[in-house]
Order: sequence, then structure tokens, then C-alpha cells
Amino acid sequence: MKAYIQCCTSISHHATFGIDVPLADCLPAVAPQEEGDTLPAIDPNYKELIDDANMRRRMSHIIKMGVATSIHCINKSGCGQPEAIITATGMGGMADTEKFLNCIIDNHEQMLNPTNFIQSTGNTFGGQTGLLNHCHNYNVTYVHGGFSLESALTDALLQMEEEDIGNALVAAADEITPTEQDVMRRLGFWRNGNKMGEGAQAFLIGCKPQIDSLATITYPRMMRGPLTAQELDTQIDSLLADNNLTDKDIDVVLTGAEHDPEMETKVEDRFARHLNYKQWCGQYFTASSFGVWLAANMLKQQLLTDGQSWEPTKMKNILVYTETLKDNYTLMLLQAAFDKPHTCHQYSCQ
Repeated sequence: MKAYIQCCTSISHHATFGIDVPLADCLPAVAPQEEGDTLPAIDPNYKELIDDANMRRRMSHIIKMGVATSIHCINKSGCGQPEAIITATGMGGMADTEKFLNCIIDNHEQMLNPTNFIQSTGNTFGGQTGLLNHCHNYNVTYVHGGFSLESALTDALLQMEEEDIGNALVAAADEITPTEQDVMRRLGFWRNGNKMGEGAQAFLIGCKPQIDSLATITYPRMMRGPLTAQELDTQIDSLLADNNLTDKDIDVVLTGAEHDPEMETKVEDRFARHLNYKQWCGQYFTASSFGVWLAANMLKQQLLTDGQSWEPTKMKNILVYTETLKDNYTLMLLQAAFDKPHTCHQYSCQ
């Protein structure tokens, strides 16, 4: 089963928000070495997408990021209402969770404000997206750690294969909070030069090609770790064989390892071209969504960085490899939707 990415948008540490953003304008060819432990997201103008000021005020950062990317993707796709809204998050509304727990302590478990509790659940930005878009179709959220986005994509692809739906909005988001930073620091997360990131990505995926489709995507491979190099090789072999490909057919591998550099080196040694996508977005549970966003735009724009600038390069197949905490390993294959790149002007989900 292959689905077509019709439209995608991203909020990240760089100016990636929008549709048809040239990679050369929004991402440096090599991410600069920045001070600090985090790569916070650049917020767009939320007023343009969320009109209600009171609603914006009550929304936490993750909800605003998730809703903004989702609504923007739906609006630009021109599909009106997606047949399914499937969201993913690794940690959910951590900021609201912290506020509610602190409120319990400060108020001695009495006279608690329920707003922070209500908005702390992982499905909040998916539900808000449905409400703002007046969409009452299938709406579900996956909170599966490093498998969150991949589980959401699998759900969408399964429903398309069963012909239950023709398209779906798949969105992912995670945020940084001060408490999370402090805990990660005490656990030694920063010792290997890791930086915590945050962001949100949304994709309008359809089962039929459109003139402006960015790329195709197949079922992701999810593997529980820790893995051996031989086990990873076996999974890569199986994925390539299922798509009638060999190692030489993979134009570039986008890697996103965190705590297992040996496995990342194994992948890089196997394929001629490789690029660490987390240098731009940082580490978070749904960072693989940024990898998918980057791969789709690289295929659409036919651009690849050589370490100095983004250069035109003909590409058909990109493999996205992600590892999270030596526990979740994922592989995703994206392929060019057409032999020649297209410039997006208008989308259709019909």
C-alpha cells in the first residue's frame, strides 16, 4: 500500500512554516552549532489561523503548534474536511500537566481548575482541529513514544487499503518544558551533545495521486530495541525487497539516531549518501515527522545539501531511519510521486 503526500507543513526550530517553502530559504545547508541545550520552535502568527483570542489564550504551546499546522495544511490542501484526523504525540501536553500537578500541591487538592487537566491529554490538539474545522469524522490520537507518528501513519494507510477512507490528515507534535529539560539534564541526556527539540508537522495523505503530490509513503517499519546490526540489516533488506529496490536505488538516507551511534554508523556505511535530519529539529519523540517533512520536500524540490549549499539532485527514493532511546527503531521509505518535480499551486483531495 502506497499513499500520496498531497500537502505538508511544519513548525520547527527554523522558518519552515508554510506550503512550498524552498529548502534553501528555510534551512541552512548545515545547521549551525548553537549554544544551550534546546532547539525551540519558531512560532508563526497564530492569529491568522486561530481567530478566537480567548481560545488562543487558553491553548498551551503544543496545542497551538499542532492546531496551526493542521488547520494550515487542511486549508492549503483545498480538501475541505479530511475523512480522518489522526494525530501523534510522544509526551502530550506536558506544560498543562505540570501546571495541574503544581496546582494540586499548591491548593492542597482543593478548588482545582480543570482547564489544565482537560488540555493536558494527548488528544487535545486533534480534537481542537476537528472542532475548528467542523469535522466530525474519525479522530484518534496515538501516544506511543517513539512509535507515535509511525502508528498514526499505519492507521491511515490501513484504512485507505480497506477503502474506508480516501484521505487523512496525519499530524504530530511535541513541546519542550523546563521540568522536562531539568529531568533530561539529570539523566545525562546532554552528555553526547544531544539537544532537545520541539515542533509540529502535518500531512494531508491521499490514496490517489494528484498533479501536485509531493511523494509517496509506504507502511513504516517499527522495531523494538535494542537491536543488533544484523537485525537492522534484515529489516532494511525486507523493506527494500517489498518495494523491489536495492541499496543502490536509495538516493539518500535521513538518519535520526540519539543514543545508538553504532547503529547509525552501520546505516551510513551501508548507503552512499546520508544526512542527519535531527541537526535541524533536535531530539523529541515525534521528530521522525520532521524527517518525513524534509524527505517529502527534498523529493518535490529535488534538492540535496552537499554540506555547503542546497544543490539540484535527481532523487527517487529516500529512506528515513530513526532511533529513540535505544528502544524504538523505525524505517520509512518515501519515493518521488512523479519522474519530474512539480510546483504546487493547488491541491485536491477528490
